[in-house]
Amino acid sequence: MADIGLSTRSKERTRRPTQIELDNICTWFQVKERQQVPMWELIAFAVGTAMRLGEIISLKWTDLNEQDRIIIIRNRKHPRTKMENDQEGPLLGSTFDIIKRQPRDAKEERIFPVTESTVSSLFPRACKTPKIKDLHFHDLRHDGVSRLFEQGFGIEQSWRDRQVN
Repeated sequence: MADIGLSTRSKERTRRPTQIELDNICTWFQVKERQQVPMWELIAFAVGTAMRLGEIISLKWTDLNEQDRIIIIRNRKHPRTKMENDQEGPLLGSTFDIIKRQPRDAKEERIFPVTESTVSSLFPRACKTPKIKDLHFHDLRHDGVSRLFEQGFGIEQSWRDRQVN
């Protein structure tokens, strides 16, 4: 693609939300009377785990190890391998408590039964009211990774880079 003048890499974003921005977005969702999706929980979970939205909404109750506070992330994105990239990840900080607060429904196996398109439409709406500019849900992942490093975690500590059989 480069030979015809097209860039094959997406632009790298460095946008991190401030704590005030995160608080304002979460409050916006919490005061909405008809809000069905626990967006404030998804936001806190995304920052706390540094997971991608697709990984978060694919998490299943059967993949949760409550005793060890670990969850299996199925088909984790990897630059070289496309399938069977299941990894175990620790639920640090409040992320375990966020999962435990989610309602369990016998008909639904996912912990966060929501679609990417729902989150993609709700999140920008919450950013408009407090006039938060240029913030995407995926920026929460960048913020989460940065926070883990700021707390002294290394890659091998924040997520176990171990394949699950």
